[in-house]
Amino acid sequence: MQNGGNPNLKPEKARNYTWGALFEPMADQSLGIDLWAIKIKNAISTLPLSTLFQNYFHFAQPGNLLSITSNCPGPKCGYVEQLNQNLGGTNTDGVDLSAQYRLRSDVG
Repeated sequence: MQNGGNPNLKPEKARNYTWGALFEPMADQSLGIDLWAIKIKNAISTLPLSTLFQNYFHFAQPGNLLSITSNCPGPKCGYVEQLNQNLGGTNTDGVDLSAQYRLRSDVG
């Protein structure tokens, strides 16, 4: 299997957005909200094996990945090419809510 770097990759880029607020309506109580979003472009990874089997096998002879030569990969050798690639992006976002109340007591 041939794997490793790929000089044709574009750089992976990400943008992160956050916004938050904390409210204290009383001395011992607080309410918070945080909004966040992450956007990734040109994510770098390798392809799953199912895709490799369909598209990235290089056969020495039709239907034969085996070779008895020792200088693989090469024209007399079969191999699987699994180089890093830009595989798209990811967009995710969410909301975190929090609430706290401090109970004053003589215990604890």
